[in-house]
Amino acid sequence: MPIVKELDERGITWTWINDDALTHRLDTLNTDQKILLFDAPWIELESAQALAAISDRVAIMGRAPTRQPGYLDHQVRDAQIAEIMRVLEANRTLSDAGALQAWAKGNFVFAGASTVRRVTRVQSDDSAIHFLSNQSATATRVTVDVTLDEGSSLYAFDPKTGQTFKFEEASQEQLELAFPALASLFLIETPGELPGAVVYESLPIGEGISLTEWSLKAGTFEAELESPLVDAASLEGFRDEGTGLVYSTITSVSEIPGPIYLVMERVEGSVAVSVNGSDLGRLVLPPYEIDISSALHAGENQITLTVTPPRFHELVARAESGEEPKMEFMAGLGEKKHPKIGLIGDVRLVTQSIPNP
Repeated sequence: MPIVKELDERGITWTWINDDALTHRLDTLNTDQKILLFDAPWIELESAQALAAISDRVAIMGRAPTRQPGYLDHQVRDAQIAEIMRVLEANRTLSDAGALQAWAKGNFVFAGASTVRRVTRVQSDDSAIHFLSNQSATATRVTVDVTLDEGSSLYAFDPKTGQTFKFEEASQEQLELAFPALASLFLIETPGELPGAVVYESLPIGEGISLTEWSLKAGTFEAELESPLVDAASLEGFRDEGTGLVYSTITSVSEIPGPIYLVMERVEGSVAVSVNGSDLGRLVLPPYEIDISSALHAGENQITLTVTPPRFHELVARAESGEEPKMEFMAGLGEKKHPKIGLIGDVRLVTQSIPNP
């Protein structure tokens, strides 16, 4: 639905609301919450009357409802609904997403459309927690308009490192926030102080060190590769034998100033990570990155990545080699019967420095 996309891209926290909530629960809304009627085909008269009572917090976008959903006394009730909606439309009608954002603007709102999504929860003490998440596989920046209440402070919490940051200015007109691919961040508005916070620094977007030379073993297949890595299925002589794909490289690290992350651009399958013989876990979903600091040491380090491809690829390979009868569903797959496999793209070491409190 286009309106949902606009709300998400502009950092507006929203939820659906039904007739029962409109009729019986409007008194539970926070003072900064508003109601948007968007292309609603009908509405109960009692709900329309409830909205009329808080008309300063209601806006119409698209077609306003002019009737109730049923037929009981519909002529009289439909006329009353139409009159209420006429007044609400005259009071505030929004024509586009820009007008919607300007109307919805509160203490915290994006300055424009973004791939970062926001969900806000207001606490009983009037503090607010904003969860921000970059939905894109590429790094991005977002400008946020912020107006803090007097006496409040703004903090950022990075869930990846567990570090809490404080913005130096208690009240700022705009914040420039940087997000790596698929990264998330909590912003906290509070009248209290959060212990252990340091001055805010952007989340790292640096390219890091690219690991360029790799050895690949998959059953009887062996190859020496260079970054960026390509689809293993495209390598001459490669055949998925169901043993997994083992990528290994040796890299030198002079020092470990802070957390060091292994970042893989793309993985077709799941990947188990081992550094210097220590198994650090398996990644099955993006972002494909993992803190490998605990297994690193100064000097040369061996990194081994074992990719387990989707079972589908192995079945197709066996069917085409004649080991198993071809499956009927393969006939209609066309080029899709050869899915990509293994590590694809760049693999990097990215260092994130953590300032001392």
